Amino acid sequence: MPKSLNLSCWKEIFAPAGEGFGSALLGEKLEEASFEQYKIDGIEQPVKVWFRDQDILKIDIFYPTEWQLSPSALQSVYGKAPAVADYYQFTSLLKDKVWVYPSKGLAIFFNADDSRVTQVSLFKPNSRKEYLQTLHPVLEGRRFRKP
Repeated sequence: MPKSLNLSCWKEIFAPAGEGFGSALLGEKLEEASFEQYKIDGIEQPVKVWFRDQDILKIDIFYPTEWQLSPSALQSVYGKAPAVADYYQFTSLLKDKVWVYPSKGLAIFFNADDSRVTQVSLFKPNSRKEYLQTLHPVLEGRRFRKP
C-alpha cells in the first residue's frame, strides 16, 4: 500500500458496497478507527477500508480466492514471516495464525488448520510493534452498531 492513500481519492475510484460501515478499536492501544466496505472488480467479497479522518490505515480482503495457496507455497513467495500473531476468528483464539510482514505492509490470516487464508490485510509498511499496537484486530476492539 502506498505511504499516502487518501479516502477521498479512494472514493473517486470505488463505490461503497451497501451498508458496510462502522467503527472499532484497533491494536493493543485500542485506537478508534472507522471502516467502510467497497466492492472491487475481481475480488469476490467486499473489502473493508479502515481510516481515521481521511487517512486510510489498512485494507482488509476476506476469503480472497487469489490467495488460496498452502502455507508452504505462500512462504516460498513471501519468505518466512518475520512476525506471527494471534487473532480471534469470531470468539475463538487462533494462536500464531497471522503471518505479519511489516516491512511489506502485509498480514496473512489463516484458519485453525492452515487450510485456508481467511483474510489479507494491506497497510503502510511499518514495524512489527507499530502493526500490533495500532492496526491488528483485537477482540476488545469489536463493537456493535447501536440501533
